[in-house]
Amino acid sequence: MRGILATLLCWLAFLPGCDDPGGTGDAVVRWGIGLLGSCGAAGVETVSVTLEDGNRTTVAREEAPCEASRIVFVDVPSGIYRAFVTGVDRDGVAAYGGVIDDVRVTEGAESGPYVVRLSPNLGEIAVGWYFTGGRLCSAYGVEDVSVRAYRDDAEVFVETASCEDGSLGIESLDAGAYDILVEGLDVTGMPAYSSLLPKVLLPAGHRVEIEAPLARCEEGCL
Repeated sequence: MRGILATLLCWLAFLPGCDDPGGTGDAVVRWGIGLLGSCGAAGVETVSVTLEDGNRTTVAREEAPCEASRIVFVDVPSGIYRAFVTGVDRDGVAAYGGVIDDVRVTEGAESGPYVVRLSPNLGEIAVGWYFTGGRLCSAYGVEDVSVRAYRDDAEVFVETASCEDGSLGIESLDAGAYDILVEGLDVTGMPAYSSLLPKVLLPAGHRVEIEAPLARCEEGCL
């Protein structure tokens, strides 16, 4: 009696990973890229789908070419799962992703299709800096470095770090092209050196590393 009650409560609560002792079933997961995008346009070559139960344990994982648009899971234990769908690009980077919260596997049946539209994953631009004559900040009277990122002339990031750190990461950026302005600040906090790196391309989900050569502002920095 307790076993029957526990099973009923599990299904009624829609808890991921609730198992039906009865057996296994199949499930179909389908995907698209963005609203109207294609695998080729997004640069996604393969898609992996991972089913996890309520304990975040991987129950099944399959991979297919992105153009296949679907994966069929066969003989999965009955239950309710969460599906993590990842689009991997030609560089092996998880560029796109999506989650389906309620994949139900029923004994002896094929459920679905469960559909998800994959969105671009956020990326990072790691900005390093150096002076045209070396990397010793004190030799140039620079204590801090300001890093700014612009997209379509709108400032989307600004942060200051110690010059001696040598680099600063701009995280959680949407895919696209960014203009990066790096300025070396003197002891008064005014820009004395600068470098502009235009149109730095950040693909979806990637980490791009760049270095800015700081040159003295002969007529003052903007």
